[in-house]
Amino acid sequence: MSDLTEDYKNSKHLYESLLIQARHTITSLLRNTDIEIFSIESRLKDESSFKEKLQRKSGYKVLSDIEDLCGLRIICYYESDLENLEKLLSENFTVLSSSDKKQETDVDKFGYSSNHFIVKFKDDWLNIPMYNTLEGLKFEIQIRTMLMHTWAAISHTVLYKHESDAPRHMRRTFSQLSALIELADEQFSRIKEMKLDYINNISSSDENYSNLELNSDTLLSLINNYFPDRDVIKDNLTELLADIKNYDTLVKPFEEKIKACINYLPELEKDIASLFNISPPIWTAHGMCFAVLALTNPQKLMKLMDNNSELDLNMHEIYQSYVDKINYTA
Repeated sequence: MSDLTEDYKNSKHLYESLLIQARHTITSLLRNTDIEIFSIESRLKDESSFKEKLQRKSGYKVLSDIEDLCGLRIICYYESDLENLEKLLSENFTVLSSSDKKQETDVDKFGYSSNHFIVKFKDDWLNIPMYNTLEGLKFEIQIRTMLMHTWAAISHTVLYKHESDAPRHMRRTFSQLSALIELADEQFSRIKEMKLDYINNISSSDENYSNLELNSDTLLSLINNYFPDRDVIKDNLTELLADIKNYDTLVKPFEEKIKACINYLPELEKDIASLFNISPPIWTAHGMCFAVLALTNPQKLMKLMDNNSELDLNMHEIYQSYVDKINYTA
């Protein structure tokens, strides 16, 4: 057994810890961004793969010369998020090297398009006890879109791993298909930007505003306008929209209800929070919209008493006091 193989065997537990902490750190960092992630994959080179690497490529003198012993692959939905991911990594890790496989691939060749980074934890991280054993350890991060990932999985695993494996007459077809996937990636990002522009530019001054239907886009626009500091749980948006549409199907009537209630919502939230002995804020955007519905629709307010518990009765009493203050009429 070579000295490097023995070193890796003895150090493998450190790389396992590195991988766990790296994944945890990146997952935590992503929670504070608008980047939508499909998945984060992790890999640790096993000992047989390590030996094959040494046989394939000589010149490694110490273990730290090998930079891809472990790594993460971050798969996002949109090509436009790759730049945001790259910025996130550069701000929070020491980037030792990077490569853009898309830029490196010739136009007449096919291959997956990933951005690769060799990184290590910054010194600031190493002051934290759970990170202090990871000093100097490098790992690889790949970032790619779902379509890039699909292309890589099919073209490399199912079809051909290397371009040279494909017959010459098939390479052009692969190249054309790769270009189509790249175009699709670009168009999905474009559609996303168009949707965001549409949401941000919906205005009551629009000629057809009174007739706009409530949908996920127009609801998000209302939330952004009236509750910009409240979190939006996108998985619950469909449920919230369906709830609102039991009472209003157009934007304008629901917006009028928001306007009637908005100045009372902070105090109402405070009173409800005290009922549960917790401190506000307690509501997401979903909670704010629910409160608007309860304050302006008697049927919705009655549903607060479904369980007929003392807590429900107390909550109903609080809501009713605000209904009386607002005195909303359609």
